[in-house]
Formats: sequence, C-alpha cells, structure tokens
Amino acid sequence: GIIAKSILSLAKYSKSRVILTGTPLPNGFEDLQNLYKYIWPTKNIIKFYPFQLKQMGSSLHDSRISELMNNISPYYVRIKKSDLGIPTPIEHSPIKVKMGKEQRRIYDFIENKYIASINGDNQQGTFRNQLTKAKLIRLMQVATNPSLLNKPLEEYYKDKGFSDNIMIDDSEILSKISQYTKNEIPAKFEYLLELIKPMVESGKKIIIWTTFVKNITDLEIFLSNYGISSKAIYGEIPVDSDDDFDVETREKIINEFHKENSSFKVLLANPFSVSESISLHKACHIAVYLERTFNAGHFIQSKDRIHRYGLNADSVTEYYYMTCEDSIDETIHERLKFKERRMNEAIEKNPIPLFFNALDEDFANQDIKAIIKDYVKRNN
Repeated sequence: GIIAKSILSLAKYSKSRVILTGTPLPNGFEDLQNLYKYIWPTKNIIKFYPFQLKQMGSSLHDSRISELMNNISPYYVRIKKSDLGIPTPIEHSPIKVKMGKEQRRIYDFIENKYIASINGDNQQGTFRNQLTKAKLIRLMQVATNPSLLNKPLEEYYKDKGFSDNIMIDDSEILSKISQYTKNEIPAKFEYLLELIKPMVESGKKIIIWTTFVKNITDLEIFLSNYGISSKAIYGEIPVDSDDDFDVETREKIINEFHKENSSFKVLLANPFSVSESISLHKACHIAVYLERTFNAGHFIQSKDRIHRYGLNADSVTEYYYMTCEDSIDETIHERLKFKERRMNEAIEKNPIPLFFNALDEDFANQDIKAIIKDYVKRNN
C-alpha cells in the first residue's frame, strides 16, 4: 500500500532503523521481504525470491528454512510469550450442552444426510471441497442455533473466500426449521445465560466469541431480555469514523468497555473480524466461546485478546467452551486442542513464529476424517 511504500522510501535517509512487531509473519515467510528491505535497504539479507519464501511457509520441514534463519539471525531479537511471565490461564472443561428436543431432531436429520453425502460424493476438485465445507458449516450452525439454517451461506462464503455459486439445497429441512424460534430457545443460549448472569451481577466483564453474525445479533436480543446489556463488534461495525460522532465504532465500543463504570459488561465478537485487532486484558479476564471452527490460528489469536503482556500478577484469565453433546462441537474441541498444541510447539521452538498453513486450514482432510470417525462411533 501507499503507507508501506512511503516508509520503505524513507529507510535510506535514517541513521538507524528498528521494527517492533508482535506478529511478523501473518501470511508466511514472504512477509520478511518488506521488513528487511526497511532494516537494510542496500543489502540482500533474505537471499530468496518471494515465491520461494511462500513455498517454505507451507512445510515445517523445508530444508531452506534453516538457511533463511541463518541469513536473518544477526538482525533480530525475539522475545517469546513464554518469556514474559504472564500468569497461566484457567482452561475450564467444556460445558456439555444438551440440545433441545427440536434442535436434536434437526441436527440428527442434517448430520445423517450430509455425512452420507460426503462419503458418497463423486464430485471432484474444488467444487467437491467447497461443497463439503458448506455442509459442515451447516452442521456447525445447527449445533448452536438451528434458525441460522434459514439464512443462505452467501455472506459466510464471501467472508471466507468461497465461491458464491456453491450452495446447498436445504429445501427438505426448511419446513422443519421454519417454526423453530417459536417453539424453542437454542440450548447454548440458555446454558450461556446461566453461566454469565452471576458473573455480570458481580461486576465481571466477559467477551463472548461466536462464529456467525446472526448469532451475535440474536444473542444481543436474548441477553437484553434478561437484563444483560451487551455491545457487538464484527465486520459491519466500522473501525473508526472521524466525520460522524454519532456512529458507534469499534474504537468507541472498546473504550467504553474499558471504563470501570461501563454501561455494559458483555462484549460479543466475531474472531474472523477482530481477533487480532483488539486488546482487552486490562478490562476483561473471561472469554466464553459459543461455538468455534477448526481454524486454530483464529482461535489462538482470539484467546490472546485477554491473555497478553501487561496482565497483573494476580489476574486470573478464564476460558469457557460451549459444546453440544454428540455433535460436531466435540470433534472441533479435540481437533483444536491438538492443533493448538502443535502450533504452540512450532511457535516456541522456531526462531520466528509462523502459523503454518498446513495446521491452519479450516477444514483440512484430517478434520473431515475426524468428523466422520466420531459420527460412526456415535452411531454404532
């Protein structure tokens, strides 16, 4: 962009240059190019082309990585998160949520239909992969809030980079879900209310992470009905606005949340939109996950919003996870535990932290295999 080009053009006029960064390689080793162009604009420190750096980011075992590290090692100092003495957080066991009768009926119907179709799908290549992703997104939706099935996946596709024309025909189940909101409250909403109500009453602040925007808006209304004020941050909420003081921006919401006498104690957020852009550790020490995806990168980044350098020594950071029994939620929980462990090992052991693409796929082949395996186990 213009800002990056301007900064790079000024580098040669500086007597000394220092870069401070928390996430130096959000996309891969190719992100090193601009950093070292600025640090030493007249010297080829990297010694690799951008396409080679991109290739190296796809594997932990690429033989060129050690050479790259040797090239850049004289020019950086790294402080790992484990060096900072941040108090260890409390990871609560998953809250096992029992679905309501209607939700259970809808979930089982969809799971039986979609798992069978995934196993028997003869489609090939990109179309098959996207169709599989879309079906599993539907399972994730119904495991939290069956009313999400009324909404097409178009917006989610756009957010995630899926092709707009990959749709699922849900006509067979539309009649089953059209009356859902009139007959039943999503079980996770009720369990969540039971969990956070005493926390809010005691003055604690909470961030609730949820994947789907409609869950944010539905939950905001649901909590309000029980006297719990909340504010939301997701893609449609503007980052800032210099022109209109009446527009509620993310910055205004976060600033209000940090106030001791804040008008609300609950912040609703979507990890796709804000997982890397906010720091809440001074105001909030409790995170509740209404649902999660298989994306370990987003998950770890969202956790770090309330667990980072600057926490008081006596601060207690807590994580709660809502998982519906006998559902895709349980598979996601186990896969994220595995991926988080692998990612943390890679981040701690490697000279520069990098979220490797092989571990950060939303629906990698191993995730799909785990879903099918757990489904078979439950139904035998």
